[in-house]
Amino acid sequence: MSALLFTWAAWFWSHGTRVGLSAITPYFRERLQLSIAEASSIPALLNLGFYTSNIASGHLAVRLGYSRAVALGALGAASTLSFTALTGERAALYAALVAAGFFLSLHLPSAIPWLSKLFGAGRRGFIIGVHESAAPAGQTLGPIVLTLLISSVGLVAAIPVWALLSVAAGFAVVLLGWRGGGGSDTVLTPTKSLGRHSILSLTVLTTGTLVGNLGVVAIVPLYLVDSVGLEKSLVATIVGFSRSLGVVGQPLGGVLHDRLGFHKIVYFILLSNIVSSAYMAYGPYNPAYIAAMIVQATSTAMFFPILYSHLVKTTGERTSLVLARIIFTAGLIGPVSTPLVSGFLAESYGYQIALTYPLAIILLGVPALLAEGRADLNPPG
Repeated sequence: MSALLFTWAAWFWSHGTRVGLSAITPYFRERLQLSIAEASSIPALLNLGFYTSNIASGHLAVRLGYSRAVALGALGAASTLSFTALTGERAALYAALVAAGFFLSLHLPSAIPWLSKLFGAGRRGFIIGVHESAAPAGQTLGPIVLTLLISSVGLVAAIPVWALLSVAAGFAVVLLGWRGGGGSDTVLTPTKSLGRHSILSLTVLTTGTLVGNLGVVAIVPLYLVDSVGLEKSLVATIVGFSRSLGVVGQPLGGVLHDRLGFHKIVYFILLSNIVSSAYMAYGPYNPAYIAAMIVQATSTAMFFPILYSHLVKTTGERTSLVLARIIFTAGLIGPVSTPLVSGFLAESYGYQIALTYPLAIILLGVPALLAEGRADLNPPG
């Protein structure tokens, strides 16, 4: 169970960082005198480094070994992210964000097959769900902790202090590997084939889910500050609070996959993502708006343990490489381009148009899920 604990901590910090940076972009904008588009590029560049390097990270995980790759990712991300707070130069800030994203990308294609090897198939969905519960936990607490740290010690010191958690997780995984707890001889055997059309459909579904989970949150804080007039600290708290139920949703998604399979649950997740995104684009700000943020964050969080369990089941030892390709494509279109395009649209046409763009991407998941269902009924070969 030590491997699960340490990978959970590293994944908690990863998502706390990725959502936390989005929530504190108003602080960066104030410190560096950035435009809306420049401020929204901060999480976009972190995600750029994360998603463009996923294919390389999948190969590197296989070459280095899963536990070593997890440790390298945690330690490298902590050091490069700390640098982002210490530099006052925009070019250095942007380069450090991309580098931090690269190190963060090492975790997923390493941790998922590592944990799948360590735990039996009967509990795989649940174990992956527990691991994935770190994502909404980090997304909930990351913005709040970073805001409290900024209020206490300032932006420059807050991020290095936050990075200490990743340093601790990285060294713990290193020590676990030295003690012989970092590997397993279990071979992951696929139970059925996953064709190209299914992989394409899964990529489109993952893109829309990532847009709902990480893309929208890059523009919503700026909207709440600029258009609604909320205080920056309150916005960071709202963003964090909206992620709280995902801590339950992640393990629940894994358990439901073990019992009901992939498609039945994903239909519900996609519908929730569409409805909540539509309200955030066109609805007024009131308690229902916060409820929509909660629904979107919780439902999209459920998707990932379901996807990972589905891939382990259908691709076996190829999980790292297939997952890396899906995340690479989905990430570039979703969390990388969405903040950039939405930031441009917000400056040019207003926030409503800016929030309509991610909704349009999410809607593409409807034909993708229908196509994936047909492919599952008619598997290749």
